[in-house]
Amino acid sequence: MLTEPLNTNQQKLLFDKLVTAFLTVADLQTWIQAYYAAAFPWLSNSNLEHELSALMARANSEDGMAAFLQQLADHPPNGAADLPWIIFALTSGDITVRAKTSNGLPVVPPHQSWLAADRPFVNRKELRKHLEDLATSPPGARCILVIEGEARSGKSFAVSLARGCQAPENLSPTIDMKQYATHGTQVDSRELAVTIVGDESGCPSYDKTKDDEAVPRLLQWMSNRLKTRKLWVIIDHWNRGKSLTQGAISLLKEFAEVLRNGALPNVRLILVDFDRNDLPIAWRNNVRHDRAVLPDACMVHEWCVQLATAAKRKHSKQLAKKWAGDVFSNLDVLSRDDGTWHMELENRLRQTIDRIMECEVMQ
Repeated sequence: MLTEPLNTNQQKLLFDKLVTAFLTVADLQTWIQAYYAAAFPWLSNSNLEHELSALMARANSEDGMAAFLQQLADHPPNGAADLPWIIFALTSGDITVRAKTSNGLPVVPPHQSWLAADRPFVNRKELRKHLEDLATSPPGARCILVIEGEARSGKSFAVSLARGCQAPENLSPTIDMKQYATHGTQVDSRELAVTIVGDESGCPSYDKTKDDEAVPRLLQWMSNRLKTRKLWVIIDHWNRGKSLTQGAISLLKEFAEVLRNGALPNVRLILVDFDRNDLPIAWRNNVRHDRAVLPDACMVHEWCVQLATAAKRKHSKQLAKKWAGDVFSNLDVLSRDDGTWHMELENRLRQTIDRIMECEVMQ
């Protein structure tokens, strides 16, 4: 996200670079049609300098040129390899090249990704909207996202998608309670606090026999360490309750209260397999909430249309309906209990991606 619009001098530097990069009005028009189609009506039949000047002025009035700059970084005209680096410098790192997704799929913002952990990720509109808005949530309960759902319903997919929505330096390693449960170990309040913060520097003294009593001191230490940090904390499989001491459970709930009170405005908390009813009744319904559900034929149909449209592949309503129908054809002969249904669903969705990408490109 572009936090500050370019000033006059920066715009002049960019303008001079773009004149060199585009070379001709025809090149500019071709690039606009391919990568910034919304701006095509802004063009007139003038020379390159005039067209660029008018384009930049209009783009700046729209969103501070954020969309224009992002497309230039992702798709430098005429192979201007230094342009993404120039844009990165002019925007103080706000605009950087977005990595292309695998399989040659069209580039989209991270929350709209076609894949999660390299696996097809269908629909989940509510989750995607939460992840789009989470980074800019004002301090309070909306800085917390609770993800619930049945077993094998896509909650781990949601964690993968969430991780892709934030810069690595703003993420702590996902805390997965399933790992502790698998090995029969417990997380106490101190270990949970240290894991969230990322190190134990300055951590207060701790007595294992007084785990509950340590919570207030640990919470104060965490708050001091995190008050200037940008951080996304993700805890998966929270419902593996035997993996947590009562002190750790209390610490997490009180940590959520700190976020709700706005004391750590740049910290975000994502809780997976967590029951919102365990939060105080006064604000439990104010946190962000998503319920993971497996896709149905309608969802897959919509996803196919979105992908084919974004990839500029020729398709029809009937063809998209057939794609979705083929995904679920005789799928229910497989078991959902042992995961074979889910594995076959993933395989068929991958095949559908290939079928869509093999369609003729729209001109």
